[in-house]
Amino acid sequence: MSAGEVAVLPRISLQSIDPRALLTGLLIVLLCAAFWSGSRYPSLEGKANSNPDSALQTSLGFERHFAAPAAGAGYWSRVGYETLEWLATNRQGMTFGILLAAAILTLLPLLKPASPDSRFSALRGALVGAPMGVCVNCAAPIGIAMLRGGSRAEMALAVMISSPSLNVVVLGMLFALFPWYFIAIKLASVVLLIFVAVPLSVRFSGRPLRQAALEAAKPRAGLFAAMNRYLSVKPVADAGAASSWPYALLWVARNFGGNLVRISLLVLPLMILSGFLGSAAAEALPWGQLAGSFAQYGWLAAVSLLGVSALGLFVPAPIAFDIILCAMLVQAGVEEYVVAALLVTLGAFSVYPWLLLGKFWSWRGANLLALAVLGLGVLGGASGHYLAAAQLDSQRNLLASYLAEETPFYKATPENLPSYSGGEIAARITASPVCKTTAGEGYAIRFCPNGSLARPGDGLSYERVDAAGRGVKLGLGYNPEIVSVLHLPYYGGLAAGDANRDGWPDLVVGTAEGPRLYINTGGAFLRQRLPLANAVTGPVALTDLDADGWPELVYAAFGGLYEVRNRGGAFADEPHRMIAELPDRFVSALAIADFNRDGLLDIVIGSALGINRHREEVGAAARTLIAYAQPDDSWSVEELDGPGGETLSLAAHDIDGDGWIDLYEGNDFGWPNIYYRNIDGRLVAQTRTDRYVPGADTATTMSVSTATLEGDDRLYLYSAQISRNDARMGADRQFRFSLSDDCAAFIDPKTQRHCSRYIAVASAIDRALRKQRLELCSGLDPVGRLTCVGRAARGLYSSMPSTCDATGGVLWWNKRECSLWRRDFHTDASAHLWDRDWPATENGRNLAFVMEQGQWREVPGALDAGFGAWSWNAEFVDADADGYQDLVISNGYWSSVRTGFDPIFYRGDGSGFERLSDIGLEYDLPTTAHLTLDFDRDGDLDIVALSPHVGVLWFEATQTRGQIVEFSFDSSCRGGEQIGAALVAHAGDHVMTRHLRASGGYSSLPPTAAIFGLGEREHIDRVVLQRAGDSPIAFEGPFRPGRHTVCLTD
Repeated sequence: MSAGEVAVLPRISLQSIDPRALLTGLLIVLLCAAFWSGSRYPSLEGKANSNPDSALQTSLGFERHFAAPAAGAGYWSRVGYETLEWLATNRQGMTFGILLAAAILTLLPLLKPASPDSRFSALRGALVGAPMGVCVNCAAPIGIAMLRGGSRAEMALAVMISSPSLNVVVLGMLFALFPWYFIAIKLASVVLLIFVAVPLSVRFSGRPLRQAALEAAKPRAGLFAAMNRYLSVKPVADAGAASSWPYALLWVARNFGGNLVRISLLVLPLMILSGFLGSAAAEALPWGQLAGSFAQYGWLAAVSLLGVSALGLFVPAPIAFDIILCAMLVQAGVEEYVVAALLVTLGAFSVYPWLLLGKFWSWRGANLLALAVLGLGVLGGASGHYLAAAQLDSQRNLLASYLAEETPFYKATPENLPSYSGGEIAARITASPVCKTTAGEGYAIRFCPNGSLARPGDGLSYERVDAAGRGVKLGLGYNPEIVSVLHLPYYGGLAAGDANRDGWPDLVVGTAEGPRLYINTGGAFLRQRLPLANAVTGPVALTDLDADGWPELVYAAFGGLYEVRNRGGAFADEPHRMIAELPDRFVSALAIADFNRDGLLDIVIGSALGINRHREEVGAAARTLIAYAQPDDSWSVEELDGPGGETLSLAAHDIDGDGWIDLYEGNDFGWPNIYYRNIDGRLVAQTRTDRYVPGADTATTMSVSTATLEGDDRLYLYSAQISRNDARMGADRQFRFSLSDDCAAFIDPKTQRHCSRYIAVASAIDRALRKQRLELCSGLDPVGRLTCVGRAARGLYSSMPSTCDATGGVLWWNKRECSLWRRDFHTDASAHLWDRDWPATENGRNLAFVMEQGQWREVPGALDAGFGAWSWNAEFVDADADGYQDLVISNGYWSSVRTGFDPIFYRGDGSGFERLSDIGLEYDLPTTAHLTLDFDRDGDLDIVALSPHVGVLWFEATQTRGQIVEFSFDSSCRGGEQIGAALVAHAGDHVMTRHLRASGGYSSLPPTAAIFGLGEREHIDRVVLQRAGDSPIAFEGPFRPGRHTVCLTD
């Protein structure tokens, strides 16, 4: 190194500090502090905590900034949209990169020479770049500025590469989400790239190592050459003149501003071009099609490996995109060589730094570096293939040793909890409401006032009480068959209704041991015996199917849907009957309504396979069924004509207003949500050309709900899914499992122990799955260990057929799942229907739509309620009784990193929703189902939530903003429960609309009733029953707080 060369890190005495250097250094510190604290690290933390399956919103981004193109938009329209999204995604990082580059260009000419030793230039660059936390695209302007300012090329290039690859948060994500061999491949590729490829690329670049020498080269013509000359560093002014602080401030402002303008003009055109080219590549081969594109053509594996490496090299990916995308591809079962190649190439380099380095440093050096990344991608992909095979052999042997153990597999006997017959419970009931019946023209209304009036206030609060102390104790045994499928808690549900017609709402809980019926005896509950064998139970319902006034028990189970008839409140002597048989499938959603208008209630049955298979793989393996009730009490079951899917929610509503009840179907795993239009009693799936089909919808739908909100006569549709949890969506955090905190939500000690055991097994399963190491199950008890091993062996199923046979003898559930993973569901017909007929889907946020002029329009911001974490049941209900409907969302997911937490509560005020916190709903257990109901008849609404595998959580309202008025219809009278009708209540000039339904949400069916909050009002003046195709029926008040049961007589 010559004495005249400029160094980056000089040794400067405090007495000789140039004030310009001090001010510029301070500017750099402020830029870094503002970016790191306000944007970069909160954003990285959010990505680290997000679920990989839902984190990607666009082809090259983590969030959506603009409205998606219309369904069926052409290729170039999608490319243009993705380009805009890419620019918006990178705006913060690129802004920081340009500002920091301008500051570096201002600072470097002021620094004095340092040691000429360059042996550790790449290492110094890696240490400088790692904490920056920006993608390689955003770091590229910084690297160019360092090159033009006199830094060694090795250091500048190492800064660019290490920033996205060696950041501590990104490394934490890498270690948390991948097995050891993917981690080793990624780290080895980064080390080789920085310490081998970078020095070699610099050596053979054909360019001098320093800016000063480069400036002496023969000038070139052209636009980029002219812009290049603008970046030449001008000589520093006399040191004596520079010692003045006012002069120094003026000098820094002038030079920083000039550098900022010049570097912006230089890099922004190439940034836009790179975003366009990368979007074109990502749209040409969407990430979601990688599984089908490569796994089917094993004889082209070498060409595929080269192609996927080139794709990863070319695409300008944001920081952590490689980690999130590859984790998603691993879960989707993409070949290991594809994942490994993308993990190496994505984010390490791209078309953007290639263009910048070529234009402003050396085309030869840029090409050499790109070839090095491509070669490392091919090498990493091949290594991934062989290392995964070796890991598979190791795990195969370990699985065989585990299965060879004489481990008794059993289902522990459930705790022997007391239960009673209907007659025994009736004898114990002492509380009976004092009711009064009044008659009107064509109707009679029975009014039962609340027993103990709640005290309205100016806020809302809850207190968690002991559900077991109230008699709702599940007493679950340890069921390994269910723990083995914790990743999909399709089983379990809540329902309420008056099973014995005593005026108190009773509770049904779907459990792993069958449905449990708890009779409300005046605020406390007794468990009623049911004539049922133990069965893994999903959604449940208490609905009067035969119009005799006594609600039947309907419950979903693995393999079918069943009913138990209610004869005067007694179920014990009635056998359960199968409504519909669904071999090898879960019944995961119900919608009950009179779809064919024959006076009998029909049931739409949504089902799911219960495995994480996306729609491209499954085809039509899980179609939706409808069971039509027959006059002779039998059922006629038919398949609907839609594509089906992993259906988790069904909402029945007359959407088009023609008097026939339609159906909206919510599907998980990328399946489209389907709108079925009721045409003369037949539900017909509508395509995206139908005006009642939204232009876009949620991709991982858990819950769909409809409501007419106060102050607005329009119908709203809310679709809830896995929505992201990061710094841009709120200050909420996700935490690792803490047994003491999570299970403390249950007051009963036995339930706490039961909870702790479930969580321990669930956490071990998650770790073993992610790391592909069965030995991580070894710390469990014998039954738990076998359960964990059977569940974690999922990765072996497709490659080791004998695994199915080996596990089947002891784990029937895993044998079933194994066979499903090996089955080829994919059909070209289903893929064609998807691309042609159904709207686009998006991840990461809940969506709301409003019906305007006969078609759905997406509501920006989802009524300010777009965040629901890992949403499950979403319910519109006036929980605080102020006269405006609120939105309550159950959420959470069992994992070693839990997604979600206590219920999310959005308070409605007639103009939107505001999220409330610290109202007493705080706890650390995921919940899937909940009911908001006045179980103790004190005039306010309590919340009962189900945490799968562990128990029921009970939250009693301690303060609300008003009393409630409840309206329902006697099912034994004309028209039955009026399912599908609307009740419109008038309280002065305030109008409230409620829809009577037995559908919607996720596995949560409250009684068919309308609940109105009074707020500061004392009563409701008038209620109108609106039924499509019939004249409205008005009921004149006043209607005071309490329960009003209407019997239509004419």
